[in-house]
Amino acid sequence: MKQNLLIYIIGFLFLFQLIHTHPKVIINNITAEEIYSKTETEIGGFRSYSGYITTNESSGANMFFIFVPSMDESAPVELIIAGGPGCASEPSLFLTIGPTILQSDGSFIPNRYSWTDMLNLLYIDNPVGAGYSYIDDPDGNPINETLVAQQLYNALSVFFDKFQIYKNNDFYIYGASYCGKYIPAIGYKIMQENFVIPLKGVVIGDGLTDPYSQMNYSYYSYATGLIGVNEYPTIYARELECKSLMQNESWYNATTCMISIWQDVVNMSGNVSLYDIRVYGEYNMSVLNDFMESNSTKEAFGVDPNTTWYNCNGPPIHYLYEDMSKSVKPEFEALLANGTKILLFTGQYDLIIDLMSTLGLLNATNWEYMDDFNNSTRIVWKVDGKVAGYTKNYKNLWYITLIGACWTWRILSDIKLE
Repeated sequence: MKQNLLIYIIGFLFLFQLIHTHPKVIINNITAEEIYSKTETEIGGFRSYSGYITTNESSGANMFFIFVPSMDESAPVELIIAGGPGCASEPSLFLTIGPTILQSDGSFIPNRYSWTDMLNLLYIDNPVGAGYSYIDDPDGNPINETLVAQQLYNALSVFFDKFQIYKNNDFYIYGASYCGKYIPAIGYKIMQENFVIPLKGVVIGDGLTDPYSQMNYSYYSYATGLIGVNEYPTIYARELECKSLMQNESWYNATTCMISIWQDVVNMSGNVSLYDIRVYGEYNMSVLNDFMESNSTKEAFGVDPNTTWYNCNGPPIHYLYEDMSKSVKPEFEALLANGTKILLFTGQYDLIIDLMSTLGLLNATNWEYMDDFNNSTRIVWKVDGKVAGYTKNYKNLWYITLIGACWTWRILSDIKLE
């Protein structure tokens, strides 16, 4: 199977009928637009605009962005954020869907399947403390999804105010993992503001949205052979304990309980990766870390050389610790009820938010058309005659199971160029 076609499916199956063929035109010159510390660069061999947007002056909250324009000025704008909480957005740009791909020797090669063929890509390190984003006053760090969404909304408002030529373009949001929290929260904020930002739809991959209903790790771990008949009761009992803590709103302890389940499954299985059950041990991110931490990269992006790039180990892990066990299911349901297009996808081999976790969310979702969705035909999706996944759809909700895929942006990193 030519798996490179998945790149288009994940990004564009959701843009579905809305993206048409546009004439290729060169973007207007926007270098005169002033955003705090905005820089035009061609690092990686492609043109981009980067810098900081101040989202809260009193706390000194500054969110880093990279904007990669499509050759088609009228193409939709897609915001790409990362999970964590606190992961940087740059891995997907430089390792999977950007115009070029970072190689192990530090060089770049063209990406024939870059999403910039049909999308304007806006990367934001969200929340402050992720990637290059930073805050001067630690007390200003967001501690819940309402505050995270407010800061991100402020950043988006400034972006579209300064990049006027894109303000009426269709707008989509893509993210995975902890973006199952971020995306419903920012989507709901946009809805509250009467869609001044023209949000059309969201894509959430392997997302953690409602930890209570998604607490199904024992089933998947047992079914895939990661734990045995003797270990299963231990993990299942721990899940019940976590749910009880959530019901009692003991958020810190509930988060600790949830993390302990992941750790126990990893230990019981012999150190399986939480992100791909075919892998044992950790992914090597040293090439990207070295690239993002180099002074030449920081200079090109307009970043102070003393600024630390946090991939997934920054301050948000601490400040959003209690938030990890909380739910944004009401916001998710509000977007569904409003008619916002939502695509959920899950990689077959992801463990940290596995197939059963996503199905748990869907089973718990309150939506007037949920019975119709559940009764809709499950389609076997084929690429080049071979099964690539399974899809369900009713009205504005899509769900895809991706065969042979793992977690978040690494789903795309499994896709090899021909």
